[in-house]
Amino acid sequence: MDGQGGQVGPAALAEGLRTRRRDLLLRRDALLLQARTAAFGLHPSADRPEASLAAIVEHGYAYSVPIEKVTPEGASVDWVEKTVSLTHGAIYWSILITLVIIGSLLIFRRRDVVWRIVPASSAKPVGG
Repeated sequence: MDGQGGQVGPAALAEGLRTRRRDLLLRRDALLLQARTAAFGLHPSADRPEASLAAIVEHGYAYSVPIEKVTPEGASVDWVEKTVSLTHGAIYWSILITLVIIGSLLIFRRRDVVWRIVPASSAKPVGG
């Protein structure tokens, strides 16, 4: 306000519009960055099976996680390296395999197996 009956001067109005535009652009950049990382799966995690399997195969596995920052200049991404140890990978896969085996044993029934045992006395000689 410039003291002229509660009206805003052109300079203050232009500054307010610039600030609002900058805030909207920052919000747009942040949303685009989130959408890109969600769509392309750029967030690897130690809880993913492929990371644990790679840890077993390579005796440890390192991956990078993006840390998203929104600054007045725009959105930026810094990468932080994390690791999955061989022990973590082995425990993950042993638990997963154990759960699959337990599930298989719970749904398996003896009647699912058909045994056909033919007594020797009822067997017919071949060609006779």
